[in-house]
Amino acid sequence: MADDDAATRAPAVVVPAACAVWLALWWLTPGLHARGLGRLVTDDDGTSVLVESAVALVVLAVLLAAHRDLARSLVAPSRACWVYVLPAALAVALPFHYGLGLPVGVYMAWMAASVLWQDVLTFGLLQHHVGRRLSTPWAVGVVAVTFWAGHAWVLPDRFGLDRPVASLAMLALGAVLAVVRARLGTLHVLLALHLAFYLAFA
Repeated sequence: MADDDAATRAPAVVVPAACAVWLALWWLTPGLHARGLGRLVTDDDGTSVLVESAVALVVLAVLLAAHRDLARSLVAPSRACWVYVLPAALAVALPFHYGLGLPVGVYMAWMAASVLWQDVLTFGLLQHHVGRRLSTPWAVGVVAVTFWAGHAWVLPDRFGLDRPVASLAMLALGAVLAVVRARLGTLHVLLALHLAFYLAFA
């Protein structure tokens, strides 16, 4: 009976716990904060985001090492891999329209690390753990709300409750990406489109 009770209570405990861990890790997203982890090392913008990118990639490597089967499934060979042609083409074109303050190479490295971190953390690891305990529609909803909450927490001036259009857009984006991940199983399309967005609008 005790085991049955524990199994019944598990979803109520594990899902919020997974979301809380995700929220804590979300703070490590490279370049997300004006005073992020990299600022403890340097005041130089480029070096700061590269430090944060390196930290995120190390943490991500540890997380994926602890989820080896999941890691393999997220990047398993797929017909969808052709979609990487899009960010590759945009990367070639980037120097011709790039207008931000950071060197273009720093921006590209930062965005690659950030996209990998965000998508694997959210639509890989979080969605995996939530999806093991909830049906797909509920898992998509939880992931979408958590994705929005992370943005609203760190960037309240852009995605807070007083920015309803931006908040709804972020919530909708989270839901769409979670649905794509649920349908395809791998992260190839998410990674490619997410990176393409950053490269196209830099």
